Parts: sequence; structure tokens; C-alpha cells
Amino acid sequence: AVTATTHYLWAVKKDTFWPLVYFALFAALLLVRAYGWYGRHRRAADAAA
Repeated sequence: AVTATTHYLWAVKKDTFWPLVYFALFAALLLVRAYGWYGRHRRAADAAA
């Protein structure tokens, strides 16, 4: 999704507002997923130790 949004941003020459909004949205969602993954794996490692 992030690479598709980057391609969309490169294709649009004048109005870059919406591609930047999409990029920020997808980046935020990716960060939320990465934070959740990190939290689950850290708790599992703490429980195993």
C-alpha cells in the first residue's frame, strides 16, 4: 500500500494533497501494526524468561 501510494504521488503533478493524506494514513496504520507485533513478541519473550 505504501509503494502504491508513492507511485500515485509520483504520477500526480499538481495536486499532491490526497496522495500525501493516503501516504500518511497507510504509514500510521503500518506503525500501529508494527507496534502491536512488537508488543506481542516482547510479552512472549518476557514470559519465557
